[in-house]
Amino acid sequence: MDDVLAAILAFSIISVVVLICRLTARALQKVRFDTGDYLALLGILVWGCFLGVVPGVILLGTNNMTAAARGALVPGSDEVGRREMGSKLLLADRVMYISTLWVSKGIIWAFYANLITQFYSLRILRISSAGLVVTYLATIIATLLECKPLRLYWQVIPDPGTCVRALIQLWCVGGLNIGTDLLLMGLLIPVLVKVQLPWYKKLGLSFLFCMGTFLVAITAVRIAMTVSQSHSQKVRSLWGTAEMLCATCVANAPAFYASMRKWYMSSACRRRAVNPPGGADLEPGGVPAASPPTPSSTGLWKWSSSNKSPGFTLTAGTGMSGQTQPRAQPEAQGAPAQT
Repeated sequence: MDDVLAAILAFSIISVVVLICRLTARALQKVRFDTGDYLALLGILVWGCFLGVVPGVILLGTNNMTAAARGALVPGSDEVGRREMGSKLLLADRVMYISTLWVSKGIIWAFYANLITQFYSLRILRISSAGLVVTYLATIIATLLECKPLRLYWQVIPDPGTCVRALIQLWCVGGLNIGTDLLLMGLLIPVLVKVQLPWYKKLGLSFLFCMGTFLVAITAVRIAMTVSQSHSQKVRSLWGTAEMLCATCVANAPAFYASMRKWYMSSACRRRAVNPPGGADLEPGGVPAASPPTPSSTGLWKWSSSNKSPGFTLTAGTGMSGQTQPRAQPEAQGAPAQT
């Protein structure tokens, strides 16, 4: 097997496994699927389509070739026919590439939207989601309209021109890809600034929510590598699949983190139920040991097990606004408050 094809298949299989693990974790937690989960299902479908076309692109070849290699072809030969078929598959491959990236952005947006609803108006969230849809359609249009007429995309002989190198599509998709990544990260920056948390917790959350900077770097490297080797479709496909893998992992990382935290909190609650504080754990003198604080009791985070929650939501409690919670009121009117 071709080494490049083997690497592409490995990247693709890892991405599908990541999506399946996300959905499996949600199913084991017995929670209703949310928007991000349904987008993950769509992502599996898109990856399946990509796996169906990318082997043909690599093995059959395309019409993206040097002038010397094109001049050595014999019109009507089997190789010309194979390259025409590979070029048609390449057009579908590019659509699957764009769809995978934007499905990953949708997963990230769905996760963020559940966290920041109290910091932004519904209108801003709708505008951001509409921006993702518009940029997706723009990249698809740029992919399909660079060569006119459309048959030039798979024409091998005579030379169809430079449009088959898809450099305009490369810059258009790359620019919008980076722009939307920065848009998604920008939604969380004001939240991280306003939230009142210890610096080390802010640092951890910043790393978790701003992993999109890694995607920006990968996209920039991919553009540079593609421009420097614009006649090598294998290089372009390899870097494109690596970018898709990174996007899938980054999009699902917060969901995995939330699932692990929910599992940890559930396990801690079960341990406290089996071994309550008044049991074996006693301080010297027979005083029950105090239970360690949990994220739900500190007011910094609200760990929810509801069907609509992805695992945790930011709240405007003590850790957010710095205001203390009100004291408990007496149970009955006129009853003296305990000191």
